[in-house]
Amino acid sequence: EVLRIPLMLSGPSWIGPRRVPAQVREIDIMPTLLDLCGLQPKGDVQGVSLTPWMEGKRGDDLVAVSETERGGGQRAISDGRHKLIHFRQSERVELYDLLSDSGERHDRAGELPTVRERLEGLLWTWTEGTDRLRAQYWDESAGPEQTDMNDEVIRRLEELGYLG
Repeated sequence: EVLRIPLMLSGPSWIGPRRVPAQVREIDIMPTLLDLCGLQPKGDVQGVSLTPWMEGKRGDDLVAVSETERGGGQRAISDGRHKLIHFRQSERVELYDLLSDSGERHDRAGELPTVRERLEGLLWTWTEGTDRLRAQYWDESAGPEQTDMNDEVIRRLEELGYLG
């Protein structure tokens, strides 16, 4: 449910609702909003403006990556058709054909080695780029921010699976 997040925009120049069926990413929101305001992002920006998709000029899926620390850590990459999940603790990978198996029940990593290798390469490239940006912008000496949370907030985060 966290990988398919609806985004709804409204503005005075839009005539009616539009649905973008392509896979896009959260990192595309900021460049899209800037583009709609007639502005360009400054500096390093990973996302792209979704305006061409909203105008129907593009319909291709964008490669999207997600990660979690739960269960020993996992990274997933999807090109819209296939999804590769890398389990970091065990170094195991699973591959799913999302068109024929949207429930991700049949691992096809052994059956589709070319797809697996392509997605593993894209995931490696993404990891390298993210690590480079982290080194450039993140001060490792700064610890995580301390946030006071009351019992209700903690309970709700546990229910959602964010705290264990």
